[in-house]
Amino acid sequence: MDDISQECYNSKRLLAKDKIRVVKWEKVDEYFSDLIVATAGEDLVLTYANMALKTQVEKLLLSHQNK
Repeated sequence: MDDISQECYNSKRLLAKDKIRVVKWEKVDEYFSDLIVATAGEDLVLTYANMALKTQVEKLLLSHQNK
């Protein structure tokens, strides 16, 4: 878990260098979530399927576990 936390911190730092930050993550309904990202020019709303996010997180956790 420490490796994953460090990777998350590093990713946020890289985004901050490009003046990008995550404002909010909110659940729309049981199937979708919105990620609100602030950039230098505008705010973006990115919509993700919850099941796809869950699958991706599981894959990342397994890949870190196998290292």
